[in-house]
Amino acid sequence: MGAPLKCGQVAGPRDTMFEVSIGASEVFIDLSGHFVSFDGSGRAEVVADAAVNISGWLETNAETKSSTEGADKGTLNPSTDAVYLMPACKGAAAAEAAVSEAELIAVIGETCDIARPASNVQYANIALSVDDVLLVVGYEYYGSTLGQQFVKVKVIPRVALPTG
Repeated sequence: MGAPLKCGQVAGPRDTMFEVSIGASEVFIDLSGHFVSFDGSGRAEVVADAAVNISGWLETNAETKSSTEGADKGTLNPSTDAVYLMPACKGAAAAEAAVSEAELIAVIGETCDIARPASNVQYANIALSVDDVLLVVGYEYYGSTLGQQFVKVKVIPRVALPTG
């Protein structure tokens, strides 16, 4: 089996999904997480490091969104029962590093944080457990280079924000 071409939902409910407006100039990448929260105007923004509030996973095209607030739309899945595939890393926010298969196996059932460096790739940082926003439920390993390790995660219900 080859490495995924895109990250996203791999299991769980899709019946609570709805359309939302996206904030200006938000960057979405195929091989990246798409966890978002809402800004003060109710627009979805990609969650960065030290996130404690997650509204759900946003399905949208990989691109930098319009510079006009709310001009782009996406489909949000707020379910805390859904499982998502996203890249894994370890290390400080500015120095993400690849993880071994043994490290991926060791974190199944553990919580971790989100990292989003200047590359705009949203990772599950399996070495950080400060904010504890994601629960690791599985993994996929395709090699030792950063970007070849993925985890299957669920949002911790206590950090999921009501949406609507």
